[in-house]
Amino acid sequence: MTPVITIFSALDMEYRNRRAKAVAPLFSPIRLRKASEPDGAIRSSITKLVDQLRAFRNGGIPADIIDLAARCSIDVVTGYLLGEQFAGMDEFKDLSVDARQFQKLSANAFIFNIVAFSRISLLPNWLFQYAIMLSS
Repeated sequence: MTPVITIFSALDMEYRNRRAKAVAPLFSPIRLRKASEPDGAIRSSITKLVDQLRAFRNGGIPADIIDLAARCSIDVVTGYLLGEQFAGMDEFKDLSVDARQFQKLSANAFIFNIVAFSRISLLPNWLFQYAIMLSS
């Protein structure tokens, strides 16, 4: 099996540097600082997360931290990289806190499928091929 070379695993520094140069502007300190300002994608998502946690606590209702973290992270990533948030934190904002307790992020099924596939794709090639054959 041929290993997949990424900018994180490349031993050839010229190869790595060419690819890293393409994505470096996305993670520049200036851009990260701007996204962390009050109206930036990172800060606004974190503020919404804290507000939701407070609402659950003030209502004496258990919060699903995993779901809230997924909502926050999808908003941070889409807002930061794409310029428009998915709006996971706002998905059920019109519901009462009691009703929100049982709602899950609509993208969860998609995300969980990607995670499940990535686990299978890490299998040795011969076992991966066998798993694909069985699933068909």
